[in-house]
Amino acid sequence: MLDIKNINQVTRAHGVKIALYGDSGIGKTVLATTCRNPLLVSSEKGTTSINQKVLSYYPNDEIVAHNVQNMAVLEIENVANNGTLTEEQISAPIKKLVELLNFLKTDNTFETVIFDSFTEIAEILLAIYVTQVKDNRKAYVTLNEKLNNFIKACLDLPQNIVFICQLNEATDENGNVSKIRPSLPGKRLLEKLPYMVDEVLLYKYITDAQGNRSRALVTTLDNDFSNFIAKDRCGNLDVYEYPHLQNIINKIRGF
Repeated sequence: MLDIKNINQVTRAHGVKIALYGDSGIGKTVLATTCRNPLLVSSEKGTTSINQKVLSYYPNDEIVAHNVQNMAVLEIENVANNGTLTEEQISAPIKKLVELLNFLKTDNTFETVIFDSFTEIAEILLAIYVTQVKDNRKAYVTLNEKLNNFIKACLDLPQNIVFICQLNEATDENGNVSKIRPSLPGKRLLEKLPYMVDEVLLYKYITDAQGNRSRALVTTLDNDFSNFIAKDRCGNLDVYEYPHLQNIINKIRGF
């Protein structure tokens, strides 16, 4: 018998998949505290930004207050360049990511999983693959295949997934910046990620008509950010959204 479902059932079963990028230091990691029941998969020593100061950005926010004290973190360490290591030690980050996928397929403890930064995680994997081949070009081919499969596996998970990325600036033949997008090593992955996820959100400072400057998540392109990439597949978001991921996820899902 065919298992035909309502569109809302399908959407809620697979969660929302987001690629989020922005300038260094703007507070991308802090956004993880705005998710309900989050798991932060961290490759950087940037979790120190999750502290009591965050409460001043989100006063009286129960989700943030809880996460500042109780955020669950899974660390992915870069071991490929740590001197003489066994093959098992070098491959430990890959094993940890595979175990994470298997865990998330069957466990509903976490509502949202945030990879911070996904750029750095990809670079950790690339460093591992470089140790396994003589030609670095083959390492990029392997990374493209493995990380592409990993992203696809994440898209099938029931949890909301947020890939936090660094910025990549593409230049034209004259050296001028022609496109700014989420950064991943390798041209193929760089170009594919925005098409794979539901939303591409740019975290930037914006200035309103009165000259007031504030942080916002840019969801669609306008004249101020014409060189950037942003996408709102669901169509439920405003051009500029207040930087609170749980509110945005709820809005996307129609809650």
